[in-house]
Amino acid sequence: MLLVSVGLVGTCVVAFACSSDPGTSNDDAGTTWDASTSSARDTSVPPPLPPLEQRGVPCEVALVLAKRCLECHDGQLDLPRLGTQQDLSAPYPDVNGKPLAEVALAKMTAERSFMPPPPRERVPREEVEALRAWISAGMPRKSCDPTVPPPRDAAASD
Repeated sequence: MLLVSVGLVGTCVVAFACSSDPGTSNDDAGTTWDASTSSARDTSVPPPLPPLEQRGVPCEVALVLAKRCLECHDGQLDLPRLGTQQDLSAPYPDVNGKPLAEVALAKMTAERSFMPPPPRERVPREEVEALRAWISAGMPRKSCDPTVPPPRDAAASD
């Protein structure tokens, strides 16, 4: 009888120690330090990307990121998220605090170890230039309305 009781107590302790209830966990698994808020941030379920028009990047950039980057860099994997103006302008700690957009551009244009990785195709020059122009302009927060066609180039309308 005593053996059965010890077995039940042992099972209860193990079940409690392995609980996934955040209120019973004493470790920091699933959290990372968020420098923007100076606090731990739960990364077990990343926040979803906002709608395209609320991401704060111009349509040309948003479409490049959606087509070339967000398959892996959407916050679901343990990779930097490249979805919003805030994501892209945040300092990237592994590269002396350069904004993540500059790091992404450097990876897209690298001769070796480029992004996206093979077997995916390289990012075409015109898409790279759209990202480069936005970065050169200081990565201003912009709105993208996918239902409005982009403005026509003045040279094309002459």
